[in-house]
Amino acid sequence: MARVLVADDDKRVCECLERLIDWQSLECEFAGMAYNGEQAYKMIEEQQADILITDLKMPVMGGVELLKKLHENHKNVVTIFLSAYEDFSAAQLGMEYNVKRYILKPLDQYKIKEITETVSEINDQLSKEQYLHYLLSGRSFEHDVKNNLETGNYVFFESFFAEMEENFSEQYSLLSAVCLKIINLLYEYLKTLGFNEKSVENGQMTINETVNKLGGTKSIIDFTWKMIQNVFSVMPKKVDTVTKFIEEIKEYLNENYNNPDLYLPVIAEKFGFSQQHIRRLFKNETGTTITGYIARKRVEKSEELLLKTDMLIKDIAECCGFTDSHNFISCFSRVYKKSPGKYREDTRARYNEKKENKV
Repeated sequence: MARVLVADDDKRVCECLERLIDWQSLECEFAGMAYNGEQAYKMIEEQQADILITDLKMPVMGGVELLKKLHENHKNVVTIFLSAYEDFSAAQLGMEYNVKRYILKPLDQYKIKEITETVSEINDQLSKEQYLHYLLSGRSFEHDVKNNLETGNYVFFESFFAEMEENFSEQYSLLSAVCLKIINLLYEYLKTLGFNEKSVENGQMTINETVNKLGGTKSIIDFTWKMIQNVFSVMPKKVDTVTKFIEEIKEYLNENYNNPDLYLPVIAEKFGFSQQHIRRLFKNETGTTITGYIARKRVEKSEELLLKTDMLIKDIAECCGFTDSHNFISCFSRVYKKSPGKYREDTRARYNEKKENKV
């Protein structure tokens, strides 16, 4: 989950971005606010922020100076520049200093939307990089492969190789290493099924040499996927399709949305997938994040309770799985542009007015 820091000497801008952007649905964490460049730099080091939204002109240390300092020690931090006026020289820094977007003030709903979309793009890219690193170095990926081979979970591998081909086709050397890792784990699994160990090891050496000679990521993906399919052809499938699997997840979320502890780690453990894989798989299939899906379900149910019952706001919040009333009011207001209390009042007033007109 990317951590986002906002730096602006205008406190209203910082508070506006914190309040109006749905950080949870973006799968980002709001790391805090800074009111000058020096404070922002310290907070980036302390909070380990990944994304910086900063004003160009600030006291003590301005945005450009902050950017150059980050370039020396924190090159991976991606920046969105805010400015009250056009500065061509600052805009040119983008290529060299990892600036994703240059947005002119004053901020309005369209600029807020642009910032939101930009943060989403950055987070998606960061997520891909972290995911690739996880595949090669994370022990949990090895566990995923072994576990899904043992349980015959065809959809895990089907979705994995489809995703690799669609999103990571330019990462040739990395994909080669990942595919070799999977193949070696596959051969280790074959040993546990009683295959002759010497024959398996000889076959493993031959396959490794073949993969190293293949050219192009698609060839490597197709070759590895074909090997997995050959093994699964003599095994029962746990789930037939990715779509069916996503429907199973949705059903589980629909039944458990009112659990305030319904977080990604819990869902991943329930279905035997890593957090990274199940998160990406769900978003690729549905176009929304798991946290966004849960939040929307909670808000929809809360609207129903607001209009059909006289329950207190705090009781509705608890009933729908929100951690507290403040969180509920914030989420509801972002969707319906009104507080829950105001929404109930206005909707009932319109209903009563229509009723009187009929009479």
